[in-house]
Amino acid sequence: LGALDTIVGYVLRQPNSRNRNSFEYGCPDGPATEPVQVFDATDNSFLLDLLEFVVDAQSRDNERPDGIDHFYIPSVRGADAMHLMNLTLSAYHMTGDEAYREFFEEVLLRDIRAAEMVSTSAAFNVPLWCRSYYGHHIAMAPFWTLLRLLEPSELRTYLETQLYLENWLKEMSDMDNSKFNFIFAGEVSVEESASARAEALSEGLDALEHFIGYHGIPNSPRRDYARDYLQVLSLIDETDIVPVCPTEDERALCEDGYTLFGVTIPGEPITFECRGDAGECVLGERCARPMASDALPVQARGYADFLWQRNPFKMSEPGDGNRQSPGVDYIEAFWLARYYDFIDAGDGQVLAWEAVGTCAE
Repeated sequence: LGALDTIVGYVLRQPNSRNRNSFEYGCPDGPATEPVQVFDATDNSFLLDLLEFVVDAQSRDNERPDGIDHFYIPSVRGADAMHLMNLTLSAYHMTGDEAYREFFEEVLLRDIRAAEMVSTSAAFNVPLWCRSYYGHHIAMAPFWTLLRLLEPSELRTYLETQLYLENWLKEMSDMDNSKFNFIFAGEVSVEESASARAEALSEGLDALEHFIGYHGIPNSPRRDYARDYLQVLSLIDETDIVPVCPTEDERALCEDGYTLFGVTIPGEPITFECRGDAGECVLGERCARPMASDALPVQARGYADFLWQRNPFKMSEPGDGNRQSPGVDYIEAFWLARYYDFIDAGDGQVLAWEAVGTCAE
């Protein structure tokens, strides 16, 4: 990456009230193969032009004539490379338009070397206290789709291997994430991953079995009741999981930020004024919340809108019981397990209305 002299990005422009008369609403003939904007690092205006682009990319509700809703930079970001490969192959399979196949083979694979970039997907991970668990989740399904769109080939084998080496070994092996585990166990077949797939399947099935309501009540709705540190501690009493505190290096990496390929990434606070709460981690004059040394069992985790995209190490969760999970996190994992014949629960059954009379009766 350090030897690259060109970085390629793709943007989704935002139609808004500031560009009604200038926005191009028509459909192009195919994916863009020529740049519509070039930032030359040798130009005197480079930093100003780059700053303007950054502001456009963050416009969202603050409308700008050249506002950007989304962007991918496949030449330096492994997940972006995977997303673009998936989107391009999906478009080709849905339309049969050769422009997408050519873009996939000649631009993404040959020119940008997108498949090779996937091997950097988990090259840099930050500590538990400031990691983005949402980011892992939004890459799962596209990677799954990409693999399923590919015929048996050298490319597919290579990408299966990266799902094992990058996503499983470096990111997901300690998260007890049923959705990812079933994708990994069901789609990857490279020989070196055999023991890991068996482990993933076992952990995924165990988590699915214990994915039940509050206080361990089967079929009870999962609501956002508060779950405090001592309660979670009691739920892991008979496991090997223990609370851990951030080291000074981890605190600094989270809060002070870091520089990656010359770009400064700002930090985010993980410490606060000490309150004397149970389990507080004392770091000098400030405190931090402890995390679990391994992913908490699902029955010990707090409420989540979608469990697989939230922090599995968090040992406390506020709440008042007024929100209820829609249950899609369980549904997706369940049907992945059914699809791959990992389970047979409900096989041969359907839901149907049973006529029992009318309200008047």
